[in-house]
Amino acid sequence: MARLRCRLASAGFLRWDSTRVTHATYQAGVTRNGARTANPTRHFTDPAPEPITRRVRQKTMKRRLSIVTALALIAVACGTENLGDNPTTTVDPGRTTTTTMPPNNLFTGDPNRLVLQITEQGGYAPVELIVNRLPRFSVYADGTLLAPAPVPAVYPGPIVMPLQSISLSEENLFALSEKIEEMGLPAIDREIDDSLADLVADATTVIATFVDANGSEHVYGAYALFLDADEPVSDTTRHLGELVKLLDSFLASPGSQLFEPDRIQLWVNDAPDVDPDFKHTLPWPLAVTPEDFEPEGEFDFGCHVLVGDAAQAAISALNAASNATLWDYEGTELQLIVRILLPDEPGCIP
Repeated sequence: MARLRCRLASAGFLRWDSTRVTHATYQAGVTRNGARTANPTRHFTDPAPEPITRRVRQKTMKRRLSIVTALALIAVACGTENLGDNPTTTVDPGRTTTTTMPPNNLFTGDPNRLVLQITEQGGYAPVELIVNRLPRFSVYADGTLLAPAPVPAVYPGPIVMPLQSISLSEENLFALSEKIEEMGLPAIDREIDDSLADLVADATTVIATFVDANGSEHVYGAYALFLDADEPVSDTTRHLGELVKLLDSFLASPGSQLFEPDRIQLWVNDAPDVDPDFKHTLPWPLAVTPEDFEPEGEFDFGCHVLVGDAAQAAISALNAASNATLWDYEGTELQLIVRILLPDEPGCIP
């Protein structure tokens, strides 16, 4: 009997003290009323405890789970501080996964704040085209993208070049932010890559301007950006081309609509030579007169800004005109150049 009890104890079924079994009573061949039985049986007064070795393993596992849980909480707390593109480790009991957090969204703050603009400058073009040139893309903090609207590729074209407005999704804004960061634009003050200037003489310079949350401008441009030449370009110039293509892809986003301006700028100039086949002269259409225009800009054209209802009335009055139309004011033929002003533009800009 003593040998059997020792075997049971060593197997973890019984726990011994100096005189008795504390958790169970083993009876061999004796029933509860004291009668002997033919076959010895086990009888436990209390449920058998877990084996000691098993309890040790469970305590060890609990301790390990506690450590893993603590590490998981630390990882989550630290991970919330990282919104860049560095990997963040997430720990779950029994599993560790690594994910990449999205980049910082650079389009924050005042919703009317200009954040990114792509313009084209230079090139051999008529003066009226240069002063009337709209930015290729303008993106504001609220996700509004403004770009020239499609018009028929015919001459003469409209006297007022329309703008289209697109509301970019949060996913698109993160993609833009990622490309701006990848390009390194926030770290650039001003830099122009003119390495292809010897290959072509009449190209434009594509310029990206990023305005940070403090209002500081970061400018990078590339001459003849999309010139199909077997010439190496810098990584920054390559990223600039990718940025322009990314913005181009957003123009196909659903929900595009015409932008309704509340301000326009008008330039007045002596009439240029116009092909007789396209010459079209109309009476002066505006309530303001040429004397109200102040000389502005490098071309010394007279400039005037119309706001609100006056701007809308002028646009309506110009609907029948084209960019080849001349205007008769007291017997003198004049040229009008009309341009929509973007929300951030002050007006009378060359």
